[in-house]
Amino acid sequence: MKVPLKLAMATLLCAALCVVSVGCSERKTEAGDGADAGGKAVVCPEDGIDLESRDIPTVSVEEAAAMIEANPKLILLDVRTPAEFAEGHLEGAVNIDYQGDSFRLELSNLDKDAQYLVYCRSGVRASYAVAIMMDLGFTHLDNMAGGYLEWTAQFRPTVK
Repeated sequence: MKVPLKLAMATLLCAALCVVSVGCSERKTEAGDGADAGGKAVVCPEDGIDLESRDIPTVSVEEAAAMIEANPKLILLDVRTPAEFAEGHLEGAVNIDYQGDSFRLELSNLDKDAQYLVYCRSGVRASYAVAIMMDLGFTHLDNMAGGYLEWTAQFRPTVK
């Protein structure tokens, strides 16, 4: 059965648009973690954020654990989806879905002078969230490198 060229091209275009519409939430690349081969997250076209040109403050899981222990006022911001959050999260975390339609609105209700540790599944969405928060005037931010996956890989405590 022959497929007309226009139909084949339309199908490919639709498939490409579907891939782009998934967004930069957890894009897989050769590095396997939503980053390019050099370890940096790629451009998120939906928000126009180019992380390669930004200095995103990032801490390791070990540093994050020490921050949590040392600062009871630290706000843990989980930017995963509500379904991911329900599967497990850091104790005391607040969930604001980076992919949600009201993400920026919900951020605008937060204290811009508070200290935030932001995390997602692997660190990619959190990097974009931190960039957006910086643009909105938040001043005390850290992205947890490796996100929830790295936290749990180190057998750190979580709650459901």
